[in-house]
Amino acid sequence: MKTFLKLFTYLSKDALKDFSFSFWVLLYPIILISLYFVSFSGIMEQDMGTVRVAMTADNPYHQVFEQAGDYFEIIDVESEEAGKALVTEDKADGFLEKNLDVVVSKSMGIPQSVLKNVATQIKQVQSLGQGAASIDFNKSWVTQETTDVSQGTMLFTQRLLVSRCTRCLVVSFVQLT
Repeated sequence: MKTFLKLFTYLSKDALKDFSFSFWVLLYPIILISLYFVSFSGIMEQDMGTVRVAMTADNPYHQVFEQAGDYFEIIDVESEEAGKALVTEDKADGFLEKNLDVVVSKSMGIPQSVLKNVATQIKQVQSLGQGAASIDFNKSWVTQETTDVSQGTMLFTQRLLVSRCTRCLVVSFVQLT
């Protein structure tokens, strides 16, 4: 047992002196985890707010957006030119034409994407032969299910993932040199 511990100690010291080993096995995962944490830490706390939609009062989809409740703020305009002017002045996130074409400002963001996706969804529902009024904006289509996984299974899976990623990185690094 003493021989094993001495050998393990000397091999560990030797491996830590090698910069490529130290970087790929120790530092790279820490750097990668830190970057992922910084990148995705605020993604669930985003407040979307309401989407300001400009449309004429005689738009056939006016009622659909009224049914959506607090998600959309409808701005009634007299003509298409007035609606497009509101979009260029950033007083509205987008203008919805009667044929479900969406005019958005140059500064694309989440509200503009939501408006485009809702218009596309309405087109898809209509292509199925159903009316746009049949869309239920209050229904949650995402279900949450939990599974019981033991700590040992999670730890084993995590170690397996890290070891395989590290092995692939080391092999690719060795092939490059």
